[in-house]
Amino acid sequence: MILLISLLLVLLAVILFRQTVVSRNARIAMALGVFVTLLFLSGYYILNELTGSGIDEAVLYHLNVGVEGAGFGEFADLIVVFGIMICAAVLTAIFCFHYSRTETVTPVARARFGLATIALLISNYLNPGAHDVAYLLAAEPPQSTATKVGIPDRIVTVEQLRFEGDKKNLVLLYLESIEQTYFDQTLFPDLMPGLTALQDQALRFVDITQTYGTSWTIAGMVASQCGIPLVGSGGDGADQFLPDATCLGDLLQDAGYNLDYIGGAPSAFAGKGTFYTSHGFRSVDGYLDLRARSAVPEYRHYWGMYDDTVFSEVTARFESYTQEYEPFGLVALTLDSHDRTGRTISDSCEGYVYQDGRNASLNSVHCTDKLATEFIQRFLDSQAFEDTVLIVMSDHFARPNLASDTLETAQRRNLLWAFGADIPAAVVSTPGTTIDAAPTVLRMLGGEISALGYGRDLQAQSSLLRQADVDPEALFREDSNYLNALWSYPNLRNGVTIDLAEKKLLLGERFITFPSLLHIDQDLNVTKFDFEVPGEKTLASYVVDLNHDERVLWVDECERASVVLLTAAAPVERYCVVIGSLGSDRTQLLSLSDDEHIDASLISAIFQNAEPNWAYYDRRIGEMQRAVSFSDSAVVRYSPTNGMVGQIAVRSSSRANSGSWVLDRNLDVRVGLERGVNLIGFNDGQDPVRIGHRDTCGAGQEITSSVAPRLENIQETIARNIALYGAFAIVVHNSAVCFEVDPKLDVLFEGTNLIQWKDAYFNQPYIAVISGNGETQEFLGEANTALGVELTNFISMRRQRQLAWLPRVGHAGGVYQGKTYTNSIDALSANQDLYEIIEIDLSWTSDDDLVCLHDWASGYIDGPKAPLSLAEFQDVNAAKPEFELCTLDTLADWLRRNSGPRILIDAKAHAVDVAQMLLDRYPDLRDRFIPQIYQPDDYSTVRAMGYPDIVWTLYKYSGSDEEVLKWITNMDLLALAMYAERASTGLPAEAKKKTGVLTWVHTVNSSEELRAALEFGASEVMTDSLQPQRSMRFEAVSAGYGAGRSTLYNFETGQRLPLDRGVNLVGLKGVGQTDLLARYDGCQVLTTGEAPDPTPFREAFENLRADYDAVVFMVGDSAFCADVSLAPLLEGLGLQKWYEIGFRTPYIGMIQADGWTLEFLGPSEGIVTQVLPVIGSD
Repeated sequence: MILLISLLLVLLAVILFRQTVVSRNARIAMALGVFVTLLFLSGYYILNELTGSGIDEAVLYHLNVGVEGAGFGEFADLIVVFGIMICAAVLTAIFCFHYSRTETVTPVARARFGLATIALLISNYLNPGAHDVAYLLAAEPPQSTATKVGIPDRIVTVEQLRFEGDKKNLVLLYLESIEQTYFDQTLFPDLMPGLTALQDQALRFVDITQTYGTSWTIAGMVASQCGIPLVGSGGDGADQFLPDATCLGDLLQDAGYNLDYIGGAPSAFAGKGTFYTSHGFRSVDGYLDLRARSAVPEYRHYWGMYDDTVFSEVTARFESYTQEYEPFGLVALTLDSHDRTGRTISDSCEGYVYQDGRNASLNSVHCTDKLATEFIQRFLDSQAFEDTVLIVMSDHFARPNLASDTLETAQRRNLLWAFGADIPAAVVSTPGTTIDAAPTVLRMLGGEISALGYGRDLQAQSSLLRQADVDPEALFREDSNYLNALWSYPNLRNGVTIDLAEKKLLLGERFITFPSLLHIDQDLNVTKFDFEVPGEKTLASYVVDLNHDERVLWVDECERASVVLLTAAAPVERYCVVIGSLGSDRTQLLSLSDDEHIDASLISAIFQNAEPNWAYYDRRIGEMQRAVSFSDSAVVRYSPTNGMVGQIAVRSSSRANSGSWVLDRNLDVRVGLERGVNLIGFNDGQDPVRIGHRDTCGAGQEITSSVAPRLENIQETIARNIALYGAFAIVVHNSAVCFEVDPKLDVLFEGTNLIQWKDAYFNQPYIAVISGNGETQEFLGEANTALGVELTNFISMRRQRQLAWLPRVGHAGGVYQGKTYTNSIDALSANQDLYEIIEIDLSWTSDDDLVCLHDWASGYIDGPKAPLSLAEFQDVNAAKPEFELCTLDTLADWLRRNSGPRILIDAKAHAVDVAQMLLDRYPDLRDRFIPQIYQPDDYSTVRAMGYPDIVWTLYKYSGSDEEVLKWITNMDLLALAMYAERASTGLPAEAKKKTGVLTWVHTVNSSEELRAALEFGASEVMTDSLQPQRSMRFEAVSAGYGAGRSTLYNFETGQRLPLDRGVNLVGLKGVGQTDLLARYDGCQVLTTGEAPDPTPFREAFENLRADYDAVVFMVGDSAFCADVSLAPLLEGLGLQKWYEIGFRTPYIGMIQADGWTLEFLGPSEGIVTQVLPVIGSD
């Protein structure tokens, strides 16, 4: 509800901001405020879907240590939703920027601005995303140093674990996202039948909550084994994970336990593998290990191995260890129930669904209950039961899933059960947290322990963290120096040695892998590690987010480092080290060789000489960020032969969550791409268009684009679109090649002259460019990187011709002896001096020839109403003496004998075949024929035939006006043609405005229909009988405020009459004369306080109208301001639309001498352009 209220307040602010701000900077700040607010709302919504607790410490942890091994397939829908939200936020901010503009600020505007600002501030105050970020920033512990700090009194450390009697074996089973709440029979009846049947044999702790730093898997493990929350950074790139913390594994190893960990997810994910190896575990087996031993290695899902595989491995290991080791510890983690949509269910549960099976998440939980019950029952029946303690517990609360709404209605609690021969079954209601699990479990094994870290043995005492006066998060914040010190970061006081073979930085006895980013303090202590996030975030992205004075030592590939530092060229060596800060121009980029040692004195000297300053940082940071967002290595620049245009940036990223895109730098328009192979078409001055996409990694789960059609063959798709675009690019996102999936790239690229795609491998970026001159170029990047290419001057110019007007067209030959639709030689001869273009209908004969006929049911053909052969048609034609119907040959003969009009072809079927037949038979008449197309897909084919002019007529096209406008932006048409009903939607005016394409309306035979067509925005009409009259044409441009200057242009004389603010009255004569007769400035009221007298304007119209062939009323800037009325000027003149004129609205109104009127209105602060035909009185 708070999220919705915050969103509504933002939208209210946007509405109130309307026409309230003069300053451009203020409007930018306001739009930015709206965008940031919406960004926080969007981020909160998406992350809350993942975490269930908004933007929390789990998000920060994974941003630091990475998400390698995460199953990103689960999040595809959320990634799409987030992308849509960001686009909506950007569009809203842009709208707000333009919508808020005004020239003068009234008291009402000031009040609205104040209310809008208050609404925006309240929205941010309520915004849960902003709350979470501010809270985390405030709660973020200071960066620690390697200096030891004192142990807080409330933290209990244990150096050695003593045992009372024999040591019990331990099996610790984490059930992924399975919480105690699922056992609530009211909410989830019979969801957990197996475990419910076993609960009376267990010691159950029923009031276990989770607290700060424990709400995700690795954090839950650290909490339950070490008695502390997970804070600070480490991850899988460091040699140790919390090395100074004492955990369950450390104590058990010292006591002689043999310890193993088994999990279905990759052990590298979130540093789990390093955690266990750092704390006494002999063996750590994750996804790769289990898959290597599996008889069916392909039996897996995107998070890892299925649970029945995991349980099989755990069971075998348990049974083996009961014979081999004593004592032993076995820790295991399930995985299937991690998926928020419940799609990852083991085959062992086929047909085993919960209730009606509609809730997939509950089906997954139901399956976990089945598999866990089978394992526990096997344990209870084993001989090792007497010597072993089995702990079954949650790793954390369930993540957001399809049952979240029900879960949220309950008092949520984590699962913590214990089974053992010496453990009496009971219910323990003592309040506790996950952190209390470690001492509680160790005590059950026979250890003499009552506390570990913040944790307390819940059978002996109350939980420290559940006491009424204790705020755990505040407590952890207070102890943050100690908690960070447990990472035991190394220092650089002995320098750094580079091991290129192992990709390690040797820091004394410690090491970390690289690429890595080390944050360094004044004393050369490492205060924090950052590591590459495979598939998501590069170290370069971390670097450009640093403070200007933050000292770092960054080891990475030289090309990546050179991108950030904007060096002219990267060193030839592969790896480099960057030492310094972003705010210094003396930060050093040094190439590395194997076993090279960088002395501490050199590092200190560089830091001392590289003093940061804000001026340098401010000057360079924007360019650094732009470079990093583009490419992981040096940007490739490509410009083919000159004479072309365009400036396009193309990014191909092999990382699933790091976008691939094309960016028109002139338009600042970015188009995102999807996994697989994308084909993009380019035209100068227009947005890049995705014209094809193929997810070559999809197999049975192919990602289909909602924007681009499925790509079958690149060359065929380019051939179909060659007339529509001036250049093409092929871009791979994520990967074109995937394991165990045949991408069939040979079929996709067949027919092209491209070859480097054959070398593309898994997660390898690839870009190919087909320039407008036919030149091709390919680029192949390194695997698991992003490749950036800057393209310039590679798009051929394909612009729509810009015509001022169209001639009138004689329809179906024109009227002849009162008859229409004759399409006859006689009609052509009778009308050739009247029309520049005459339309002729062509119909197919039964023997596949063409004749001039609208249709075979026409009254001009006697006999059956079915197609005749050409010979039969000629016989019928010869028998009708009143006029001669034409065949193709007689039409061609007439054209050769008469040099006047051109023929507009209306083919009643198979228009492309008709155009080809005309070209094949009469190549000398190609320029006299104007083919019409009926579907936009035919344009490229007909254009390739070489016809100079093409018309797209819409009477057979069912697409929307928006689709028409989209198509014609990539065409060069003589004109559009459409019925009046279609024109009434305003399509002719929009087509002219957006592309310059002019329109014919057909078939128009009255002056009223003609006026309507022109007011719809048409340039001319097709007619049977409205003979064109000789006229002078003037181009009238009426521009609202800020849209330019209003003018009247005479095509005959080339003279342009500039018009000033207000309503201008201009007299026009058919001989080309233009005279400004009067002007009424309705905005004069702003300076004089009074509206001008309208009488002179009205008198000029009444007295001078008769001297001109037409008069035109044109608005410049704005017709009026404040409450000035236009009625005294324009009322009663026969004009109908003047009363729609608003503030800053462009308007053109023409009255001809015979009283015939034309009117055109545009949007506020917009522009309207119209060619006005004026018939001379002579």
